[in-house]
Amino acid sequence: MTVQRTDRPRFEGDRQQGNGYDDAALLAGRPLGAFMYLLVLVAAAAADYGQFYGVVKVVLPELTERMVLLIVAGFTAVVLFLAHAAGATLRDRRAGVKWIHRALPWLCLCGWLLLGAAGCYVRLGEQSDSLAGVIQREGEPLVSGTAGPEFHLGPAAVVFLALYVATGLVAGIGGYLTHNPAHSAHLRARIAKALAARRAARAALAMQVANGNRQLQASYQQKAVEVLRHERDRRLALAEELKQHARLVMAQRAKDPALTDAFIEPDRNPYQPPRPRQADNEEER
Repeated sequence: MTVQRTDRPRFEGDRQQGNGYDDAALLAGRPLGAFMYLLVLVAAAAADYGQFYGVVKVVLPELTERMVLLIVAGFTAVVLFLAHAAGATLRDRRAGVKWIHRALPWLCLCGWLLLGAAGCYVRLGEQSDSLAGVIQREGEPLVSGTAGPEFHLGPAAVVFLALYVATGLVAGIGGYLTHNPAHSAHLRARIAKALAARRAARAALAMQVANGNRQLQASYQQKAVEVLRHERDRRLALAEELKQHARLVMAQRAKDPALTDAFIEPDRNPYQPPRPRQADNEEER
């Protein structure tokens, strides 16, 4: 009979096994599908830009071309961001991220749907104005084309609705599949590490150059000390020779043995020739 322990602490990640960002293989880099998603998202943004341009032109015909382009660009960016944020926040909720509120994905989705409904309403109204002409038969009273708001689901509205839903699905599903905050943090850490390593390499190179300059200056100083010593010894030797020559000249001119004996007495500051460096090193040993 085997006894199983029931007091083992349960790991918090067991409930999110397979759903979280704890897979270390995901830190190696993004798959090729992420780059394909970016290409498809750019194409979808271009399609939405063309559709929203017609919507803004109809709603705000008094604006200049530059203002229309700016509004269309902002509208496209907001729509795609809402769809992407809905997918990304839904992925975070699926992974068990606590600080993401459960209503945030649905709030992004509602905003995306609201903007799409507004654009579709404008497209339907534009088609109703174009189809407002009424064929008058003979003997019938004239009926105004603006008797009431009639919306017709024509090809333009269908194309707008299809492109809007398709681009929203691309942004939302792509955001769900490619969103990984752990990989983003790892990438930022790698970039910071590379920058720090580059700064450390520059500092090490500067330190080596400074050490080389210090050693060069030390060698220059040592050479200067040796030159000074050599010149001092040479001048002391020349002074000794001049003193001996002066003694001889003075003795010759004086012609007095007593004075000559005084000149030949030992010098109070005798000259000591420099000793070889090898002999000094041997004594130190």
